[in-house]
Amino acid sequence: MMANSNILNKTNILNTKDSMGVIKLTYARCAMRLKSLFIVLLSLSSLSLWAIPLDLRTFNKLDLGLGSRQGIWNVNADGTSVTQTQNNDPSVFLSPNSFNDSQLYTGQISPAVDNDFVGFVFGFQNTGSYYLLDWILDDQNFGADTSFRGITLKRIDSEPANRGQLSQTASVPGITQQLFHQSVIRDNNVTYAFSLLRDVQTGEISIDILDTSTNNSVVDFTVFDSTYTSGQFGLYTHVQIATFSNLTATSLSSPVPEPACLSWIAFFSFLIYFRKFS
Repeated sequence: MMANSNILNKTNILNTKDSMGVIKLTYARCAMRLKSLFIVLLSLSSLSLWAIPLDLRTFNKLDLGLGSRQGIWNVNADGTSVTQTQNNDPSVFLSPNSFNDSQLYTGQISPAVDNDFVGFVFGFQNTGSYYLLDWILDDQNFGADTSFRGITLKRIDSEPANRGQLSQTASVPGITQQLFHQSVIRDNNVTYAFSLLRDVQTGEISIDILDTSTNNSVVDFTVFDSTYTSGQFGLYTHVQIATFSNLTATSLSSPVPEPACLSWIAFFSFLIYFRKFS
């Protein structure tokens, strides 16, 4: 009888642990959705209380020295969009200033018809120290280096010797460190909205990409890394024509809004949540 009682107690403990795990997972998912809603609200122009539009006329091109085909970045007249027009070797279009506090970046990416790399960089120190998010349409080989279809976030720790090392999905010891990868299909001539939340205090990096043609989330993930807590933000292409537009940067160190503003944000959050998830 004692043995049966012990088995029953252990079963109850396991069931309690399983229940707590479900509760924690549910809470985490709810928290992620609420955070995503907050990010979406900040990116809407009518509610973007602290977002600063990034004037792309002030950005500067930097080819990463991994080939002779330079990027050509053409900015429109009002500085709200830029198109990289060449099948180029890796090239970035960098902000003029370094961001040193927690930031929320938002913008849109529109790849042209091709199957190569598009994305953005942040925490950019130099050509051997930064974070890179790239998105490739199809698997590709660069000699012995392989890039698998999808979205990859990597940390660059040393200047790559060639574009294959930069583009390889898996980590290259001493040069790149993969932080995230997911096989995601990309459609050309579709505009994707992205948000990048960078918390320099905790090391959090949260990225959300939305297909604006369907309003469906393409990817939504969070990783933690504190290697580069400051640096420039920029746009990235590799053998890919693409347009980037409506970029903003929001300092998360800005003052909290007044209670009345928070009430309106809560109200619109409810409307967006109800429409998207009901």
